[in-house]
Amino acid sequence: MKTLLRDLCWILPASLGLGLTLSLLGPGTWWIGWLAYAFVLTLGLLALTALWHSAGAPRTLMLMLLLALFLRLGLGMTFSYILPPYGNDTQVQNSGYIFRDAFTYDSEAWELASSGDPLWKAFDKSYGSEDQYGGLLFFHSLFYRFLSPDAHRPWLMVLLSALAGAIGVALAWKGARQSWGGRAWRW
Repeated sequence: MKTLLRDLCWILPASLGLGLTLSLLGPGTWWIGWLAYAFVLTLGLLALTALWHSAGAPRTLMLMLLLALFLRLGLGMTFSYILPPYGNDTQVQNSGYIFRDAFTYDSEAWELASSGDPLWKAFDKSYGSEDQYGGLLFFHSLFYRFLSPDAHRPWLMVLLSALAGAIGVALAWKGARQSWGGRAWRW
């Protein structure tokens, strides 16, 4: 419990500060975006911190997690600014996306979330032309509907994917250490 409280002393200010920054740089009402980003960041950083502690809290893993998180988040934000004026003149790149499927997923998720239709429509192919089963469309629409009802905030999905990628790094580290021990890190 002490560890959780100590971690919350840096997670909450970091989440609120980064959430405010993302919100002020993005579209929509700033305080709604701030709450959405801060909520996602708090849960994600709590998960990352718990995984880091369960792996023995090595400094190298902490650096890898921060790099994974901020590299993906930073590149996603950078491309959303750079691609519209400097990318190829396509609908996908003019919207700030590199890949067509990411653009399609995100556009369909926002369309479903803002439509007022029930989110279960993600599973009956009413909206999702790209998503094979509807789970990703449902998940994204759920986040948009409840965390970002006022504006389309694609950085919310970039943040979720950055956190998921960093969690994957932590799980891979822990799995490799459990499987191979210290031998995996000696060349």
